[in-house]
Amino acid sequence: MSSPSSQLLATHANCLPVGTRVADFEIIGLIGEGGFGIVYLARSLASNDIVALKTLRGELLRATLDHLSAAGRLDDWTGMPPVSGDLIR
Repeated sequence: MSSPSSQLLATHANCLPVGTRVADFEIIGLIGEGGFGIVYLARSLASNDIVALKTLRGELLRATLDHLSAAGRLDDWTGMPPVSGDLIR
């Protein structure tokens, strides 16, 4: 039987699947979505803490890369790391 988190993730086409690793985190569920990003329930691989992890939406990231490419500054891109924070229940 699948968990509620995996069922929720399955309904959101833009979301990362459970088990995906992002930087030093592993996705374990979906918290919510907003205009700029998606917030996941994640586990820190370094500390094993459960955190909220915010990532940029794919279309926003693509637009940023397109803008940098058009400006000839794509080499300046160092990537945008996910932002993690304490999970408040």
